[in-house]
Amino acid sequence: RGFADAVRRRLTGTPDADSHLGLLMVDLDDFKLVNDTHGHAAGDRALQAVADLLRRCSPRDAAICRAG
Repeated sequence: RGFADAVRRRLTGTPDADSHLGLLMVDLDDFKLVNDTHGHAAGDRALQAVADLLRRCSPRDAAICRAG
């Protein structure tokens, strides 16, 4: 829902002449193994670390969302 809301806001806004829209989808292969082996708390910390990395490498107005 957060992802769909973020996309909707970007697509329905008035674009600037210099505005760009990009979409990056990241799949963490076999992530279920992290939860199964190390527990859901460790999996949550790993997801947070990935989100933090994506935030540091993205523009300030980027929407970092989890889908699924």
